[in-house]
Amino acid sequence: MIRLLTDLFDERLDGTEKVNKLKDDYGLKLTRDVESEVSEMCSYATAMETKGIEKGIEKGIEKGIEKGREEGKITARYEDGMSIDSIAEKSKVSVEHVKEVLIRNGLYSEMD
Repeated sequence: MIRLLTDLFDERLDGTEKVNKLKDDYGLKLTRDVESEVSEMCSYATAMETKGIEKGIEKGIEKGIEKGREEGKITARYEDGMSIDSIAEKSKVSVEHVKEVLIRNGLYSEMD
């Protein structure tokens, strides 16, 4: 029973493969309706996975854009002559974070 459920929820198999496994490996006699339901279930699961991936990508892009804006503000303030402590305070981040951003952008080194 556990093996059957594992095969049924194996995301590497498409609906047709799952139907064939149920028939061939477990000797189940499936009606066309059940075969259709298994295929629909697989299509739905794939659609949900795709939607989840798309949402994750979208959130990642949003975070990347926000991070880019934050880094842009930090570098612009530094280039305008603002001190690292003042940048950290105004940006509501740590001094260490400001230094990391400036180092990444070639504007600061640990020697400064």
